[in-house]
Parts: sequence; C-alpha cells; structure tokens
Amino acid sequence: MAKEGGCGFSYLDVLSDEKAMQIQDCTLRILKDTGMKIQDIATLELLAENGATVDLKAQTAKFPEKLVMDTILKTPGEFVLKSRQEENDCIIKSGGAFVSATSPGLNSVDLKTWEPKKPTRKEYYDYMRVVDALEYVDFIGSFPWGGFEGVPECMRLVEGLAAKLRSSTKAVWEGSELDNNVFNNMLVKALGVDLWQNTNPTSPLLLNRSTCELIKYLAENDMVFSITSGPSLGATSPVTLAGSIALNNADILASNAVAQLVKPGTRTIAGGMFMLMNMRTCTPVFSNACTFLAESAFSQVWRRYGIPCASNSPGWSNSKMIDYQAAYETTMGLFSLALSGASVIAYAGGLSAELTGHPVKAIIDNDILGMVKRFMKGIDVNEETLAFSLINEIGFSPNSYLAEEHTLEWFRNESFTPLAADMLPIEKWLNEGKKSIIDHGVERMEDILKNHRPTPLTPSQEADIENILTEARKHYKKQGLISENEWNIYQKTLASENYPYA
Repeated sequence: MAKEGGCGFSYLDVLSDEKAMQIQDCTLRILKDTGMKIQDIATLELLAENGATVDLKAQTAKFPEKLVMDTILKTPGEFVLKSRQEENDCIIKSGGAFVSATSPGLNSVDLKTWEPKKPTRKEYYDYMRVVDALEYVDFIGSFPWGGFEGVPECMRLVEGLAAKLRSSTKAVWEGSELDNNVFNNMLVKALGVDLWQNTNPTSPLLLNRSTCELIKYLAENDMVFSITSGPSLGATSPVTLAGSIALNNADILASNAVAQLVKPGTRTIAGGMFMLMNMRTCTPVFSNACTFLAESAFSQVWRRYGIPCASNSPGWSNSKMIDYQAAYETTMGLFSLALSGASVIAYAGGLSAELTGHPVKAIIDNDILGMVKRFMKGIDVNEETLAFSLINEIGFSPNSYLAEEHTLEWFRNESFTPLAADMLPIEKWLNEGKKSIIDHGVERMEDILKNHRPTPLTPSQEADIENILTEARKHYKKQGLISENEWNIYQKTLASENYPYA
C-alpha cells in the first residue's frame, strides 16, 4: 500500500482568490509578451510547431495562453513514486499530500567543532541507513551530501544514488549533472523503481541547451522530475513577492510545456525555492519569513493548477550548528508549507545554507515531522472521540479516566511521542548526565546503525549496480573528467572501503 500524506482540515490560503488570479494572469502575460530565451534549436522548432511565436535568430519563444493551458491539462495531478518496497511507494499529488524528504548539503559537519568535512564512503552509506529507519521521513531527497571523500566530481551523484538504492528501500530523489541522468536511469531501471530528478531553468526566463536536452531525455524515458529555477529576490527576480512568484511560475510553465510536448503525461513537479538576497553582502538568505510566505502562495497557485509542487527552502538554515536557530528557521518553513498544501517539502537533515547536513539533524527533524504530521491529521470527531457515554459514566471528580480502556485505546492515536527528545523530569535529567538533544540524537543514530538492517539487494541486483558504476567510471575517465591522480585516489577509496557496510 503506497504512502499518502494528507490534511484533516482545509489548507491555508495566503492569497485571496482575486490575488491568486492576478498572479496567474501576470504569469501568462510574461509568457505571451516577454517569452523565454531558449538556447536550443530543436526545442524552438518543437514550440513553433505547436503555436509558439519563435525567433530562431534571437533564440526566443513566446507562448500563447492556449499552449500553456493545454500543456497544464496534459500534466498528471497525481502519480506514484515507486520504491524498492511497495509500502514505501509515495503518492505524489496536487494538494492533499504531505511527504517530506531529506535535504541536500555538500558536506557533513563535525558535531564538536561544527566545521564542515567531507564524509567518507561509509558515512554516506550509514546516513542512508539512518534515513531508511526514520519513521516520518517518507523518501530520500537529492544528494544529501555531494558525494564522499575520494570520489571525483563527475561521479559524486551517481555514487550517491547507488548508496541510496543499496542502503534504503525508500523512494528516491536525486540531482543530475553532466550526463549523470543516463547512468541514474540505468541504475533505477535495473531495480524497477522510479527516480525523481531535478531540472533547473535559469531565472530569469532562460532555458539553456543542456537543460532542454535533460528535459527531453527525462520525458522520453518516463522519469519523474521537478522544475525549479530558484529565483533570488532582488537579484534574479523582482524583490517583490508577487512579481517573483509570477516570474518563477513562468519559468516552470514554459519548461513544463516543453516536457508535455515531448511526451504528454510526463510526470512533472513544480519546484519552489525562493531566496532573499542580502543587499549588504550580496549573498542569499535562507529560511526567511518572506520566502516561506512566497512558497506558501506558490503552493496555493499550483493547487489551483492541479499540478504537484515541491518546496525546498525549509531544508536549510542560516545556522552552522544544530541549535535553536536551526530549529526555528526550518520548522517555521515546514509548518507554513504543510499548512499551505505543498505536495513535497524538503526538510530533514540540512544545516548551513546548502553547504552542510548531518544524520543527527535528520533524527531530530524526524521528531518535528512527526509533530507536524500529527497536527495535519486534524481532530477526529465521532461518537467514540466525543466519548459522551464515558463522560456520563465517570461523572465527577475525584473519579478519573486513567484506568479506562478508552484511554488506552485512543492515547497513541491522539497524542505524539517524540523519539529523540528529552522528556525526563528535571531531577532525573540532572542525575542521568544532563543529556542534550544532540546527545539523544547521537544515541539513536548509534542504535539504528547497530540494529536496523534495510532489505538488501539480491545478488543479481547488486551485480547490475556494480556493473553500471564500473561503466560510468570508465565513461568519465575516457572523457578526461577524471585525472590520473583522482583515478588512483578513487580506486584506493573503493578498495579500502568495500560495500556493504554492516
């Protein structure tokens, strides 16, 4: 049975119907009057054949409203992201769903010094095992680390995907660079599972040739992918929220039109990742109230389109440590976007900007996910939960409900108990070493790595994965993307840290 998120009450609309319609109208005007710069002749010709106004010399295409709306109608509003085990399949749909994923970062972090560090191959595989064990993290997000120590840049995402497929039975989301998508496709096809990948138009209003080719490849090979331009307010998009949402949606709808023209019914996800520009330092600000508001409005508009959408910005904090700042910044985003009906929210595990992440943070975030999911479930109201007969029977104080079967039956359904938090009375906490939440997270991580064993690949599947990795390694070495020095280090890494890791 596939997993499905949901909400027990109406989603939060941060825009009135009139304001939402104004944003949608502005998006259509951008596509019709300004258009997109598209640096690929084949894509321009495809658009021209389907009613777009194309200037091959200027490499621009203007999209009539009918073309945009027709391709919206061809886009699935619901589909299954298939995993290695049926119970971990995820139903991705417009509104009505809440599925969380781990968030990407380039490196791990030292829990004592908080300095970034490249993870080892074993640490990468262990992280995937931890995520596999986390009850409220529904699937594994892209990266979550940019490869591991000793792996060349061109192989980091392919090696990372192999680690996910080997060490977890959950559905998978992965990035792509160079022609990684070809090897990514081979890996998941060998196991008969789906893979969600990323495509990234460039804000404002640019589709370069490599992105066009990636969109075509993913559509033709029936792969799920998100479309995310990631506008930076005041830099690559207007500083105003309404203008940035309209522009971002134009980037996505134009890219989606290309995908649906290549293959109607292609499973796409609208990606929201708004960042505010710090005008003093010219660097992006992560996890800001205005970006969460923008993504909440973004979710509302895409619910109106009937197309699944993903929100990325709650995945990272500005904090470099697992601390109060990291908690309040990311949790505010998670909660506001869950209430707004985002189909998918990248959240657990990320720390500083897009630079660092850690499995202990994912373990702590797992508790927050459980709390938010319990809130989203809402309140059951029926004869059993109203409990009138029991109230009438118990009557007055000093009688209590503590020993009643109704209490035992409904306690776990109604409440939520965190798994890595400090819940001790203060006297017991003082006597047992005054453990912090990080201490509890480390203890749970050690317990998971000692006792949790994800279902392994079959010997045949394992052989297929290793053969594909070998092919990818030779491919990039032949292309000159792996130097002799990198190749020697890479081979030593693979020889000294043999998979599997028990």
